[in-house]
Amino acid sequence: MRSPRIPALGVLLVLLTACSLSDEKFQEDYPDQVCTYYQSCDPPYFPDQANCVDEQQQDLPEVDTCTFDKDTAKACLDALSGLQCDGAARNFPTSCAIDAVYDCSGGGSTDDTDG
Repeated sequence: MRSPRIPALGVLLVLLTACSLSDEKFQEDYPDQVCTYYQSCDPPYFPDQANCVDEQQQDLPEVDTCTFDKDTAKACLDALSGLQCDGAARNFPTSCAIDAVYDCSGGGSTDDTDG
């Protein structure tokens, strides 16, 4: 007798490995997942999901001005999946820090320090 979960799990693993995480896909998924996490906090950090998503999208860098770390981005999204807030955002994954996913030091950032 075969377990019905094994084929479904196998299909899911094939789909996950077949699809490489791009910076565009990360920028599409990250705000929603972060906000789902934030909305579970008591009190919520944002009045509603849409406001949160808008703010998170604004915090993301331009994809063509920074180096994207696909492995860290995947680790971030994996960590956010199902993460529950314990009343504060203390357990926010370090892999989800924007500067962990993107390196914008190579010409993408400006530092006006004259003198």
